[in-house]
Amino acid sequence: MLKDADHHASAGSRHRRARDLLVIVEVALALALAVGAVLATRSLSAIQRVDPGFDPDNVVASVVSPSADRYRTAAAVHQYWAEAQRRVAAIPGIVEVSLCSGLPGYIGSAVDTFYPLGVGRTAENARMATVHRVDVGLFELVRIPLLAGRTFGPQDASGPVVVVIDERLADELFPGQDPVGKRLQDRLSGQPSVEIIGVVGHIRQEGLDAPDRTPFQMYYSYRQIPPDTQGFGITMHMLVRGDGDPLPLSPQIREAIVSVDSQDPTWGTEPLVAGLERSMKPRRLAVKLLTMSAGVALLLAALGLYAVMASAVAQRTRELGVRMALGAQPGAVVRLVVRQGMTLVGVGLLVGTIAALGLTRLMTRLLTDEVAAADPWTYAAVALGLAVVGLLATFIPARRATRIDPLVALRHE
Repeated sequence: MLKDADHHASAGSRHRRARDLLVIVEVALALALAVGAVLATRSLSAIQRVDPGFDPDNVVASVVSPSADRYRTAAAVHQYWAEAQRRVAAIPGIVEVSLCSGLPGYIGSAVDTFYPLGVGRTAENARMATVHRVDVGLFELVRIPLLAGRTFGPQDASGPVVVVIDERLADELFPGQDPVGKRLQDRLSGQPSVEIIGVVGHIRQEGLDAPDRTPFQMYYSYRQIPPDTQGFGITMHMLVRGDGDPLPLSPQIREAIVSVDSQDPTWGTEPLVAGLERSMKPRRLAVKLLTMSAGVALLLAALGLYAVMASAVAQRTRELGVRMALGAQPGAVVRLVVRQGMTLVGVGLLVGTIAALGLTRLMTRLLTDEVAAADPWTYAAVALGLAVVGLLATFIPARRATRIDPLVALRHE
């Protein structure tokens, strides 16, 4: 259409409307996608700065599932795990070893109910918490901070079941009080109530980019909970911290575990940080696609605007030549052409702002509380950037217009 119009002294109104609409749509699309990409990127950056509540660096985890047919008693299970940990800890480069029924930062940990002390065990009074069975040293290994009381020790291998709770549960049941030594009703222990021996920090159990399934977290000593209680089985995660990256030691870790019982399957070993990274993959992919789309839209807008303005200059060759023959200064010609192009850019930015507001309302899953969908600074920065691109795309044809020879222009047709 533009090529055909270039061979005429002036384009028809239909051609002008079509080319102007094309530029406006391209600029609007570029603005909407660029705003979405910037907001999504800022949200991704904000999430990556979130403290997960534990330190996953230099920690690997192996899923180990001893056969319930061979280890029928709690004593046999405890003996198996103690020997497996002893052999793994003997590997050079390994500094800490412990067990956990569910990995911090991984989706799929068990949940269970509990009740405040002194209320009936009814559905109305039930609360839900993420539940882990852990061994001695787990909190120290993954650096979950101890806020009050103590964590599990050898003395917790027998006797009444005790529990460690997270700070959110402590604030819920005992606001402004020291929860250590107090009791709550649970379901897992099978006791009327359990004593709280410690309070630890809250962790991002489901990863950095997923809401917690439950607001609270509880920890039991796996030595105090029979292996078959509530169908938990005896599968556990063996966590290993090295003095450096322990992943290269994975073959030795597996060999040490298998040496305890060659029939016990070990379902691979991976870094603990992998769970956090895995939870971010959908967001990273969405940000990447948005950024690529915004880049393509910006390129199309710049090329489209340049093409339209170059076409407009070609179509107005005679008019511009007459203006210059009558004494128009080059600066005035440049301003005339730039003003025409920037008017289209301005309309496109206005339409794009409205479109961006609608787009970001649909992007709530990609945005965090720290990044508002209508953040004015983001809109202003993107709009300014597009205005600069538009100015450059119109300035080049405008400069070209000042080089028109008036005599040639008057003989143009």
